[in-house]
Amino acid sequence: MRRLVCFSSGCLYKFSKRDNYHEHLKVCQQLKNIDGVELQFVNVEKVMKFKFTKKELNFLRKLRFNTIHAPLHLKEGVHMKWYNNKKCKGILKKVHEMYDQIGACNIVFHPNQVKDFKLLKPNPGYQYSIETATPRHKLKIADYKKVFRGNPHLKLVLDTTHLVENSKRDIPAFVKEFEDKIIYTHLSAAGDGFYHTPLHMVEEKHLKFLESIKKLKSPVILESMGRLPVSQYNKEIRFVRKWLN
Repeated sequence: MRRLVCFSSGCLYKFSKRDNYHEHLKVCQQLKNIDGVELQFVNVEKVMKFKFTKKELNFLRKLRFNTIHAPLHLKEGVHMKWYNNKKCKGILKKVHEMYDQIGACNIVFHPNQVKDFKLLKPNPGYQYSIETATPRHKLKIADYKKVFRGNPHLKLVLDTTHLVENSKRDIPAFVKEFEDKIIYTHLSAAGDGFYHTPLHMVEEKHLKFLESIKKLKSPVILESMGRLPVSQYNKEIRFVRKWLN
């Protein structure tokens, strides 16, 4: 079966006040042969003010697999913490509105930022997931299993760079343990001195640690960092489609 290959708008993020989400979506519309977009609206202040244009909605609604990355920052320089309170519920309501507008199928959170999982209780019409965190948060397979025991409705997003940064053995271990939980993969390459890098830009030896991704049937979302020309993103899409098969 042909795997779905999608693109994260987070690839275009500069972590700057100058970031413009409409400009990110313009780039997404220039990509060839993508199956979906993950909207990574990092800053809550910008999310709450954001409105899709008609052209953006027409583009996104034609895609097969759109997702949303929950905001990472409350405001510039302040990390988001998700509690089960009125403020966070208001932010999540805005994300739900965007979800409905684009026909999304998942909202992914960084588990270290979720301080009360009651906020993410089962909600008809909305799928929630957590992604594998960076090594500095020291979350192991047992920690994710604990979250899922208390919240069996949640799914897992496998972030390959986050796992490789911790251990080159982590990807096969997580695939084996959570294969039925993985809703999709944030796909990028990592190694000594580089991370969140397009697969076609690294030596083949760095791809062997990603091989177990090929056994999954769920979509992949390209999530490299560092603004590149559109031609390089299109090259990565072609490369990943061939590599998966």
